[in-house]
Amino acid sequence: MKKNLLTTLLLLSFIFSFAQASLVKDIMVGSTNGININTELFEYNDMVLFKSFGGEIAVSDGTNAGTFPINIGIGRADPEEFTLNPVTNEVYFSAQGPGVNDLTVRELWKTNGTAAGTMLAHDYTPFAGWSSRPTDICVNNGVVFCAVEQVGAGDELGFSDPINSNSSTIQIIPGTSGSYPENLISYNGLVYFSASGPTWARELCVSDGTPAGTVLLKNLNLSGFGDPADFVIFNNKLYFTANNGANGRELWATNGTSAGTYMVSDINTGANGSDPGNFQVFGNRLFFSATSDSNGRELYYMLTNEAVILYRDINPGPASSNPSNITPYSGYIYFNADNGTDGAELWRSDGSIFGIGLFKDINTSGSSSPVSFQKYNGKLYFAANDGTNGEELWITDGTSNGTVLAADINPGAASSEPRFLVEVDDELLFHANDGTTGRELWKYVDPVLSTEDFDIGNAATIYPNPTQDVFNVETQFDIETVTVYDLQGKLSKQFNGYLSEYNIEDLTSGLYFIQIVTDNGQTTIKLLKN
Repeated sequence: MKKNLLTTLLLLSFIFSFAQASLVKDIMVGSTNGININTELFEYNDMVLFKSFGGEIAVSDGTNAGTFPINIGIGRADPEEFTLNPVTNEVYFSAQGPGVNDLTVRELWKTNGTAAGTMLAHDYTPFAGWSSRPTDICVNNGVVFCAVEQVGAGDELGFSDPINSNSSTIQIIPGTSGSYPENLISYNGLVYFSASGPTWARELCVSDGTPAGTVLLKNLNLSGFGDPADFVIFNNKLYFTANNGANGRELWATNGTSAGTYMVSDINTGANGSDPGNFQVFGNRLFFSATSDSNGRELYYMLTNEAVILYRDINPGPASSNPSNITPYSGYIYFNADNGTDGAELWRSDGSIFGIGLFKDINTSGSSSPVSFQKYNGKLYFAANDGTNGEELWITDGTSNGTVLAADINPGAASSEPRFLVEVDDELLFHANDGTTGRELWKYVDPVLSTEDFDIGNAATIYPNPTQDVFNVETQFDIETVTVYDLQGKLSKQFNGYLSEYNIEDLTSGLYFIQIVTDNGQTTIKLLKN
């Protein structure tokens, strides 16, 4: 009875918030879905890009009039893999549209969010009837890299340099076989990826954008496929998962050299592998999930000295808690886990030995299965199912009592299933299904004034200053990005998350502005490079 009364009071206290969720646009009028449940909303220049309007590139600024399609050719454009090029401030993507000699081919496109600024970036296969089908798009120092299908030669590494107007394909395997690059990532000025070669299969490769500089870095599995994947940058190294043929899929690292590429830990001893995943940098640790025969799939972390530690066997014994959706917020990580008793619920940790536990049992009769976490306006939003209202939009301010239903978009026990929450210009955009209009674009506006842009001032410092090559950031908050701008305001380098040091030795001497964005606000500090 007390629990029901408390729930009622909490819901009444947030009744004003309920009114803040609204339909942006019924794109496909009626009950037809305007958006697929798996469609990503890509944040760009105070708007989102996504696939809608029958498969076209859609743009929205959060208003009905500002939500419209950009038609680039005949039929469905079917855009995929939106990727920002921070040097040109354009978004690159793969789409179906007119090529050099084709009416409809899938090639590399780019957009600035307008119809006039949406154009073919490069046609890698300028032959009638052929598409290069770019995949695994990544950007390295303003150059766009991707895997592209060649005419009669399989997939190879393609690049497009908009600054120097130079685009081409690097053929790793001569002939018709194809190296099939995958999992491209930019790290320390080079592109790392998985690919096959003349004498190796699915191994760790690296490229500087030239044929001579595109090489095998290390053959991880001499008897089969190393298959490096799940790349993440942490503490100035590139971590990934791979299979050396003896230990199964485990955690590996590289500093960019063959000698400095090694298996970090054999978490699940033997040939089965622990299959690490769900990587998330938090403070000076790398959190992830991994599987062992004795503990099941549980939560681990790695320290900067590369000691790998089972953080907590949340579901004791060989059963799995399956931690997922690990998200930093306000000095903690929040995640979805199942302790075997309460179902898949909302957990929280501050990273300390005893600072982990079930944060809120949202669905006391089953699993709430929280997903799609997104920070907005100083709070954390997500989708969850409380067993009464279906899967709807939830909010937490970091307290148990402040973890409540934010909006029941599909009233009653039915679910609206909010997905791909994105903060855009002081609004929270996402797509959901209200049971009447189908899955469409929605927004939520927090009635409380925004705290996202709070200046944390002296709560963050950098040292040494001046410096010749590297600098450190000291702050009590969780670092999201560290961005280096020159005196003209041009982006020079950007780092994601906490690093033990930030390397700028490749930049010329002069004065720079270091923008530090944390989970509690941001600040900008001048730095002199000698």
